[in-house]
Amino acid sequence: YAKLSRMFRLRLKVKKSFIREKTKLKALLDEYFPEYQDLFCDILGATSEYIIDNYFLPESVARENILSLTGKIKMISRGKIGASKALKLIERARASIGINPGIDAAVLEKTYILESISNLKLKLACLNKKLKYYLDKIECSKYLLSIPGVGVVTAAGFLGEVGDISKYRSAKEIIKLAGLNLVEISSGVKKGKKKISKRGNDRLRCLLYQCAIVAISKNSQIKKYYSYQAETKNKMKMVVAVQCKLARIM
Repeated sequence: YAKLSRMFRLRLKVKKSFIREKTKLKALLDEYFPEYQDLFCDILGATSEYIIDNYFLPESVARENILSLTGKIKMISRGKIGASKALKLIERARASIGINPGIDAAVLEKTYILESISNLKLKLACLNKKLKYYLDKIECSKYLLSIPGVGVVTAAGFLGEVGDISKYRSAKEIIKLAGLNLVEISSGVKKGKKKISKRGNDRLRCLLYQCAIVAISKNSQIKKYYSYQAETKNKMKMVVAVQCKLARIM
């Protein structure tokens, strides 16, 4: 459990570095090709990363032959993206309002960012393998992984932060550990509203939040429970209810 915890926390640090580099790339695109990000839901998807790496500047895209660009995009995306996307890309490039000063430095910065991102991807892949290795040594992990929406990283993070589940008398203790238990905020004679305490393990709370968002879309039972909660609670309260539900299931 200790090894799992340490490895999971290291992964969090590497993931933060990855997000920082991705943010830098987005900021650079906002300056030189602001129309680009509307075309791709993830700028670090295989096709998008290829275009940024080989073109990046709108004038480079605008000069490209549409048939040639379509062929390259189809090859990288394995046929999932075709001519319509290539045409939109060239149209946006030709009408771009991106800045021109400092192009050489911007291209070099883009190269450094992509190199850093590639390195961080390799580190994350390595850490994921190590998490799986330690997770396989814990008998109950197979039950966690059988829950739709709970993957290797989620299960590893949960067990790394919680430890041996058999030491807990009930799920309420884990909910309290995550700071998701309700407390009444009062002062003097005034009775306040009940809110989650947020006094527990913030990593565990964040993990359960991310798990809840995934489970709402991928786990039919959780989605049904989430819809049921929608009748009486606001969106954030509904998500918290799902977090607590997942803690009980796990």
